[in-house]
Amino acid sequence: MRNLKKLLAVTLAGSMMLASLAGCGNDNNQETTQGTTVSTTATTAATTATTATTESTTEAVDEKPWKGMTFKVMIRDDMVTKYGPDAEQKDGGWPYQAFYHALNEWCLENECSWEQLASVDVNVMMAAIASGNGPDLYAHYGQFPLLPNLGLVQPIDDYVEELSEKYGAQYLEMKKYKEHYYGVHMPDNAYGGFQYDRTLYEEYGVKTPREYFMEGEWNWETWRTVMNEMTKDLDGDGTLDTCGANIGRLKQVSYSLEEVLADGSLKSVVDSAKVRFFAQMTYEEYSVNKSIVNNDNERATVAGKFECKIVLTDPRTMLWEQNGHIWEAVPVPTYEEGEGVNVNMFDVMIPTGAQSLEASVELMDYLLECRAEVAAPDLYDFEGLKGTTDESAAYIEMMNNLYTTGVEATKELEGYDEEYMTAVWDFLKDKSIWTQNTYSGVKTGYNEFLTIPASTAIAEIHPTHQAACETYNSLYIY
Repeated sequence: MRNLKKLLAVTLAGSMMLASLAGCGNDNNQETTQGTTVSTTATTAATTATTATTESTTEAVDEKPWKGMTFKVMIRDDMVTKYGPDAEQKDGGWPYQAFYHALNEWCLENECSWEQLASVDVNVMMAAIASGNGPDLYAHYGQFPLLPNLGLVQPIDDYVEELSEKYGAQYLEMKKYKEHYYGVHMPDNAYGGFQYDRTLYEEYGVKTPREYFMEGEWNWETWRTVMNEMTKDLDGDGTLDTCGANIGRLKQVSYSLEEVLADGSLKSVVDSAKVRFFAQMTYEEYSVNKSIVNNDNERATVAGKFECKIVLTDPRTMLWEQNGHIWEAVPVPTYEEGEGVNVNMFDVMIPTGAQSLEASVELMDYLLECRAEVAAPDLYDFEGLKGTTDESAAYIEMMNNLYTTGVEATKELEGYDEEYMTAVWDFLKDKSIWTQNTYSGVKTGYNEFLTIPASTAIAEIHPTHQAACETYNSLYIY
C-alpha cells in the first residue's frame, strides 16, 4: 500500500473524489455534512444520576487511564443537537441516540469527555487525520473495504479473540481485509422484510404472504402471483387503482452488483444468473405487468413495500395499524433453496492515528453493548445502557415504556398470531447471512433493469460497471 502521507497529500490536493456509502436504511442518496464538529462532556451533556461516580480523586491513576482525555467520534448525525438535553426528538434515531447516551455513560465512568466530527465524508476524515486531529472512533454504514484500502482505519487483531467471544466471530470476519481485522460489523438486528397491507388483501380475497410462508411456499414465484393479484383497475377506466408494491429497497435486500474479493478489490457480478433473474423479474413486473412502482406515486394505492425492518422478538415490526388498515411483514423470499436472508449492518472501526487503540477499543466495546434495542436485550448477551446519567436513565425508561405499550397494543390488533411471528424469527435466525455494503460509486444500472429487458440491459450495463470496478481498484488497491 502506498505511503499514507503521500496519499493524504494527493487527496487533499483534490485529485480524488469519493462517494459516501449507505446501509439498508440509508440508500444511495446518503446525506453527508461538511464535517461540523460538535463537542460535549459527560457532565454537560448529561447530569449524573449519582454523586458516587465523581468521587475519584483518591483513586489510583491507572484505574482511570483515560481521565481528562477528549475522544473524537466520527458519526453522521449531530447527536448533541438531535438527542441532547435541549433536543425535541427523544424517541428515535437508532442507533445514534443509543450511541449518544452510551458515550455519555462511558465518559462519566472514565472521567473524560467526547466531541463529534459530524460527518462520514472520507475527504473530511483524511483531512482530520492529516492534520493530526483525527477521530478516535468511526461508526457508520458501509465504507468497507474503502477505509482499510486507504489506510484510514487500523487493525484490531489483538482484540479479535475477546470481541469474537462476546459478539460472535462472524461480526469480525466481515471486517477482515488482507489477513487483518479492522472493526466489528455491528448487528443491526433489522432483517429484510416485505411489508403488505393485509386489510387490502382480505378485501380483495387474495391469499396473503403470511399464508404462503406458513405453508412453506413463500418464494419469488408466489410473490409475483400476489403482486399481479393485487394490481387492479377497479372502475374499468383503464387506469390502475392499486398495484402490488413499491420496489424501492428490493435492490438492496435482494442483490448487489459487485462482489468483494479476498484482497478487498471489487468484481462486477452484473452478468450472473442471480442478477439476470432479478433484472428480468423487475422489468416484467414494472414495465409489462405494471404491478410495482419505484419510489414514486405515479400509480395508485400501493399494497406493499420492501424494508429492512423485521426485528427479532419485537412484534411491533411484524404487525401494525396504518391509516385504519392492518399491515404485516414477511421475510423477503430467498433466491434459491437454502440461501440466507440479508440483515442490515453498522460498522464500528478505529481510525488511524487514534490517541489510544486500547481506549478506542474499550469505547467501541461499550457502544456495542449498548447498541441493542433497550427493551429487547434478550437477543444478544449484551449488557445495554446502564442508566448512570439522568438522560440515559430517562431514555431507558421511555424506550421500555414504548416497547411495553407498543407490544400490548400489537397483541390487540386483529389477526395477531404469535405462532407466525415465532416461525418468522426462527427462520431468520437459522438462515441469516451478514451482508456488507461496498463502494456505492460502482452500483450503477439498477433503474435500467426496470425499463429494459435483462438480456439488453445487462449487455449494456456490464461493461460500464466492470470499468467502474477497475477504476476503483486502480485508485484504492495497491
